[in-house]
Amino acid sequence: MRGFFQNLAYKFQGFMIGRNGDDELNHLLVPIAFGMMVVSLILRYFYPPLIYLDYVGLILMIYCMFRMLSKNTYKRQKENAAYVKFLNARRSRKKLRKTMWEERNEFSYFKCTSCKTYVRIKKPPKGKKIAITCKKCSNEFIVRT
Repeated sequence: MRGFFQNLAYKFQGFMIGRNGDDELNHLLVPIAFGMMVVSLILRYFYPPLIYLDYVGLILMIYCMFRMLSKNTYKRQKENAAYVKFLNARRSRKKLRKTMWEERNEFSYFKCTSCKTYVRIKKPPKGKKIAITCKKCSNEFIVRT
């Protein structure tokens, strides 16, 4: 029996060669689809139009299977890269906000007027105008503290 399952695993590995497989976008879509189906299953008796959540969840599951079995890996990797880029941008903003909050007593953060990056400076005295030079674009701007 063990040889049967090993043989089946090898055949599945051979089948998946050249296919996209599982990626981070699927890790997001599968729980959303499953959650929609569960919510629809629980609440359909109280509010019948929620049965459409079942269909949306099923469509998402079919899309996930399509993405996993697709041989057009270039497009699937491009979709996944766009999602990962969006996710990393959100994570970096969250990390910046956390750092700004933790360092609020020692440093002040100002947004550059041209490149929109944050510049960190030592806490200046209140009510003064100071000139700040951005390290990224060398733009100089004046702010009131």
